[in-house]
Amino acid sequence: MTGCPEIQNVLFKFRDAIENTNRGFLPITFRNFPSGACGDTCQILAEHLKGMGFGDFFYISGKREDSRSHAWLEKDGFVIDLTSDQFNELDMPVYYGPINDWYRSFSEESRSLAGYTLFQFDDETPKIECLELMKAHRAIAENICA
Repeated sequence: MTGCPEIQNVLFKFRDAIENTNRGFLPITFRNFPSGACGDTCQILAEHLKGMGFGDFFYISGKREDSRSHAWLEKDGFVIDLTSDQFNELDMPVYYGPINDWYRSFSEESRSLAGYTLFQFDDETPKIECLELMKAHRAIAENICA
């Protein structure tokens, strides 16, 4: 995947599709997209990329000293982030590149395989969340331009 040019096109199309999807078909976390949507975006994107044959990704969530939190995907030393522009420090809607100092400024709080189908079903909340993200994934995929 290192520097994989094919994935860049997929990422921009996916970001555009999110922006063009009726918010009524998306979880409440997408109401002010990209702000506050990083976690759910990562889980849906991971499933989409896996379905396209790009393999598994890690979901990383972290927190900075200023208490701001963020989540992104990682694989082979590369970051995939479709919500980086929610932060003033980054002026790009899609970041695909090596782990840099900005991402290192977050203390890693969790790292796990990404994708909503991997949620553990110990109680009702994860099942509902999984179904909600699956529905959102379908709605976004319908808006991806060929």
